[in-house]
Amino acid sequence: RRQRQMCIRDSDCTVKNYEKELDRRSRREVLFCELPEIKRNVLLLSYFEELSDQAIAELMDATRNGIYKRRQSALQLMRELLQEEE
Repeated sequence: RRQRQMCIRDSDCTVKNYEKELDRRSRREVLFCELPEIKRNVLLLSYFEELSDQAIAELMDATRNGIYKRRQSALQLMRELLQEEE
């Protein structure tokens, strides 16, 4: 994995670099909102609430494998949307 550097923590950060980072984050947030609701929810529960696939499956009345596939599909869609933006 590529380690992401946060401009705000960089001692030689310029306002311009900081603004670019904010713009990049804003675009990601907009793209995230474009995901279908069920995929968005799986990502939120998985990464922000740190729930297991089994716990998410129980909440969403789905199978663990179905949750895994939805998360993988959502991540792939995000990658594609981000590539289109660049």
